[in-house]
Amino acid sequence: MVRFYTPNLDEACDALNIYDIDYDLDDGDRIMVDDSFYDDVLDAFEEYDIEYEEL
Repeated sequence: MVRFYTPNLDEACDALNIYDIDYDLDDGDRIMVDDSFYDDVLDAFEEYDIEYEEL
């Protein structure tokens, strides 16, 4: 699993939903995705200009 923190959690979740990427929330403010979706997540965040930090 890969974890990301973003100050724009709602927007980030919307972008992941648009890309049909399965994710979970960890502690309510971190996004967790399976390693196999890593590149797709970065594409979604880039397209929707989502600031993020990989944890």
